Formats: sequence, C-alpha cells, structure tokens
Amino acid sequence: MAKYRSANCMGYALQKDDWMLLDAWRRFVGDVDDVEPFSDDDRFIPREETEADAIAEMEGFGLKSVQRHEMRPGIEYVALKFSLDDFHFMRRNTHGHWRHKPGFGKVRGIKEKDVFKSKWKGTIVYNSHTLLFEVWVSMLFSLIEEDSPLRLGASVMWKG
Repeated sequence: MAKYRSANCMGYALQKDDWMLLDAWRRFVGDVDDVEPFSDDDRFIPREETEADAIAEMEGFGLKSVQRHEMRPGIEYVALKFSLDDFHFMRRNTHGHWRHKPGFGKVRGIKEKDVFKSKWKGTIVYNSHTLLFEVWVSMLFSLIEEDSPLRLGASVMWKG
C-alpha cells in the first residue's frame, strides 16, 4: 500500500499516486463560506446537481454509476460522499473488502455498513448521498501497459 504515498482518497480510489481534487466538489463549495450544507440559498449549487456532475466526472475516469442493489461479487467499486468541507472516496476490491485513504494517512479498511451510512459524523459531517461506481474494464486497461500480453489477451477475450 506504500505505493500511494502521494495520493489522497481520490487518487487511491482511482489507483493513481496523485493528490486529486473532484472538480464537481470544487464547483459545489465555490464562494459559499457562510451557507449551510444543502441549503436553498441562491448562491448555492444544489446537492443533486453536484451529484450529477460528480457522476459525469467519474464516468470520465471509466467508472459506471450504479446503485447498491446492483453490486456483484468479484467486481471492484468506488464510493464517494461529500460535504461543504470535504469529499471522500472509498474502494472495494474484488474480494469485497472496502479500503480508503484519509488525506495523507495510510490506506486502511472500512466496514461496508459505514460506507453506506446516511451521514458520517466526526470532525466533518459528510451528508451527501453515497455515490457508487463500478470499476469498468476500460479503467483496468489503463493500469496495464499498452503492449502487455495481459492487456492484449484480455482485449481479445472482452471483444468476445
């Protein structure tokens, strides 16, 4: 797990050793320092719009938006929650174990029931819906070098 030292939660979830910021969240927080989370203030981008923007942004990384009841064994998933203060990503591996990387901290496990809680309380209250994404083969291909026999064989298999 040490290979993600430079990554935050988003970098880890997308399997990149980079500190990444969710553009949808950056637009969401804008100049709204004095606005309560998910308020009806005119200066505020609604949560639903931000969630739709986040889904589109994650689809640009090769992820597919899904609902919890659509989850299947053996598939990797990425989950996202946000608030005005922060956003947080978690990743489920093919064995069904959820992990996340809080900021500069180490990658650690998180229980599935906690991933899908309606609100996370602590120093930051994450009160968005939990957005869930299936990791598509296209994202997995991006992690394999172009001329790798693994990639070449898998592309033949997937074209079926």
